[in-house]
Parts: sequence; C-alpha cells; structure tokens
Amino acid sequence: MWWLLPAALAVQTPDPIRLLAPDSGRAISRARAALEAFESDRHRKLPVRPAATGRCDERIGRFCYWYDEGDTSLPKEPEGVKTTRARLNAGLARAQTDHPTSNWLIGQRVRYLLEHQQSDSGLAVAARCGAARWWCGALAGLSLHLAERFASADSAFDVALTAMPAGLRCAWTDWTVVLESEAAAKNKSLDCDGRRRFADSLFLLAKPLLSLPGNDVRTELLSRRTMAALHTFARSPHFIPWGKDMEELMLRYGWSTAWSVNDPSMISLAPSGVTGHQRSPAYQFFPARNADQSWRWNLEPDRARFRYAPTYADRFLLVDNAQIARFPRGDSTIVVAGSIGPPDAIVALTAIGQSLNDVATARTDSAAPVGGLLVRLAGKPTIASLESRRYRQVATARLVFDPEEPTGPLILSDPLFFSVDDELPESLEGATARALATTQISRETPVGIYWEATGKTHDSLDVAVSITPIRRGFPGRIGKGLLTLRWQASGGAFELDLRRQKPGRYLLRLEARAGGTTATSQRAFTLMP
Repeated sequence: MWWLLPAALAVQTPDPIRLLAPDSGRAISRARAALEAFESDRHRKLPVRPAATGRCDERIGRFCYWYDEGDTSLPKEPEGVKTTRARLNAGLARAQTDHPTSNWLIGQRVRYLLEHQQSDSGLAVAARCGAARWWCGALAGLSLHLAERFASADSAFDVALTAMPAGLRCAWTDWTVVLESEAAAKNKSLDCDGRRRFADSLFLLAKPLLSLPGNDVRTELLSRRTMAALHTFARSPHFIPWGKDMEELMLRYGWSTAWSVNDPSMISLAPSGVTGHQRSPAYQFFPARNADQSWRWNLEPDRARFRYAPTYADRFLLVDNAQIARFPRGDSTIVVAGSIGPPDAIVALTAIGQSLNDVATARTDSAAPVGGLLVRLAGKPTIASLESRRYRQVATARLVFDPEEPTGPLILSDPLFFSVDDELPESLEGATARALATTQISRETPVGIYWEATGKTHDSLDVAVSITPIRRGFPGRIGKGLLTLRWQASGGAFELDLRRQKPGRYLLRLEARAGGTTATSQRAFTLMP
C-alpha cells in the first residue's frame, strides 16, 4: 500500500521514453481528454477508508509504503467505474483506427483493457499492434503475464528486449532498485550485458515454482517496467504527476489494483491523499547469501526490498528440513526427494542442469500414495526444488548445489533417509518409494540409509559411518566410527538405531575407501525426542 506525503518533497521527473509520448492529431487529443475525464471521474468516486496510523516501512520520494499482510480485502471498485471505463475503451478503439501505429494510443488501449479484466482482448490488440516492434512485444508480454501464460510472456519479453534500442534495453534490464545491498552492489559493478546475465541467474533462484513453465518473477518485473512506461505519459489514479518515486514503488512492489482516500473526518498523522492497495500476502522471492556463500531464502522479512504476490497461490510456505539427494550415474545424475505436504497435495520435484534447457520434473497426484520422487538429468544439477500445492496453498523447499562438487575415481551419493520395513530396499527406486519427507528423525524408530558409489569398480568398499553432534553451527566429533560396516558392492542400504543418542542436531558422514581412494558424503539431520 502507498500513500501520498505532503508535497514539500520535490517531484523527480523521470527520463522520458520519448517514443511513447502522445502523438499529435485530433483523434489523439480526444483520446487524451477521454482518459483524463475517466481518471477524474474515478478519483471523485473513490471509496473512503480510515486513514493510516502513520506507519511507514519505506519512504520513497513523495510516498510512504507500508505492508500489512492482515489486510487482504481490497476496496471494491466504485459503482459506475466499470461502465465509464468500457466507454473509454470504445473511444480508444475508435481513435486507433485513425492512428494505427501510435505507440501511446495502443499502449493505453492495452492498459485499460487489462484493467477491465480483458487480458485476451489486450493480447489481441498487442498481437495486431502496428507500433514499434519492441513496444508491441512488451505489451504482449504484459498481457500474457496477467493471463498466467508465463512461458509465452517470457518469449514476448525476449522479443521486446532484442528489438528495443540498446540504451533502453540497458535501462530495462538494470534491476539494482529491487535488489538487496550485496546483490545491488554487484549489479552496479557490471556492464549492461553482465547485468543481464547476472539478473537471469537471480531470476532462476527467485522463481517461485520451478515446476511451472516460464519464469513469473522475471515476467512480473518486466510487466512492471511496461506498466511504468504506460504511466509516464498518462494520468495516474493517484492524480499527481508521474515521477521517479512512483516508478521505484512500482518496480519494487507492483502496481496498485484498487484505491481509496483517507477519511477526512478521522484524526490521523497521515495526510489526506490517495492510498493504493495491492494483493497480499506478497513475498520476497530473491535469496541472499550466507557467510559461507550458500543461498538462503526468507520469503517474509520485516522490510522487504521487493515483493510479489503470484495470482495462482494465496499462501507460500518455505520448508527448511526437506530431504533432497543426488545420485551420480556417470554422465547423468538422479535427484531424489521425499514427498512434502499433506497426503492429498500435488507434489513436484524439479531439477535443472547446467543448461537452462536441461530440466526434469516428476509429479505425484492427490490419489498417489505418499512416497518419494525421482528425476534424471544429463550431467550435474545446479538447483532442485520440491513443491507441494493444495487448494492454492504452496509449500516449497529449494537446494542450490555446490558448483565445486568433488570429482575423482570414486564418488559417493548423498545419503538418503528412508523408513524401515521388514526388508531393506535393493535399489534406488525401492528406497525412493520409502524416502522420508524430512530430515527430522524420531529417535524411537530405526531409520534406513541408502547410498551409492560410482567411479572405479572394486570388489569391496570399506565404509565408515559416523554420527557427530552439531553445536553452535560446527560439528563436534564424538567417537570416530560409531558404526563401521563393510559391503561387497558399490552401494546399498543399512539401518541405524539411534535410541541411545540425545535429541539434537547431528551430522551423518559416510566415508568410503577402496584401492587407496577415499570419497565422502554427509547429511545434517535433527534427532527428535
């Protein structure tokens, strides 16, 4: 939500995108007058709501932004606005017959069709667009994004970025304003091509659901760029001149879809002005770096630099104890995960290789028994995501793999925890069917461990299994070789009884030796009472 601060702060006029300025001509003048009349009528009819209490999460230019997840009800559109907007759309359509190549006119027509909940009509106008090719592509991308056709929106924005002038492309792909300090500093140090590559890598990490085609964080941000350009030369529902502050608000938090005015009869610290309302809850999908350079996600920080509320879900939950494991198989890798979420959820496991075109996804359905999922990739995976969806509620777990993975004549898989039955599984598929959903393990029940070794083949491998406690972030050793076993194969399953161990955080470590070669793998887990 935004509200207007006193006008003592100077308005910053953005660098104009001159190609989108209104054309001359009688039909264009009539269209501009009709647009102004519509916004004036809407402004007069805006619903009155109690004023804010003075809270301000972010002060940006003339505006104060605050986020209230508990306020999920958007003000209803004033009576009669839909009818007057329909008349405006009809007038813009008539004007376009006289100016079929007007960037401004076609853009405003698409804008108000989308606001009228007519994304198909907006897309049709963009598809028959006679304006600049890059602008037509951007309008198509915006329409497709709002229709939740994210893969097609991605492609449309690619067309737009390729066709637009180099200077504009450089500006549109500079996301410094939405990034946290560390990523923003790195972004500033790069040239235009470097920024675009850096953004693409961040977009992959920030994608809410890897199992969906396209990348809706990327198309959301490019849609915000497009919407900001549409507002540059047209009246805003806030009824004030466009400026850099409004552009920053839109890029960081999106555009408002409903508006209200403060109740003038209420005594409040907030000045009278128009409040813009956005869909909530909204999330910070961009990750940050830990001290060890690993990635961490915090979807709901107190004060997010960026927020996005996907229209296909009402709630996102981050799962930090899910189990995802890799099993190298020569030139390919199998990625396995335990199923998360309630039994009737649809669960997907998606892994992406070193090429963005190398994607593998496995899904369960609500009728399938609870178990694990398995996907196979060529080469090594770079990122994997486990996602559960039920009634517009989403739970996700994500793992970015270390690019400096060990290589050598002997390589161990990650340990995979599974539930113990009468017989131990003889294959990875059998262990996957019984894979635990979480790395939280009950000390009252034995747990199974499945592992594999690849590389040099040997008649036998000496495998040492150690369990060490993790204290204050560092593993502390307790007795080397708590358990030592010997296999006459290149992998297998075994059972651990941990009833004698105290509840807490532990590290399971596998160390295999054969022919003078050593390989290790490990997994942290929590032993529950």
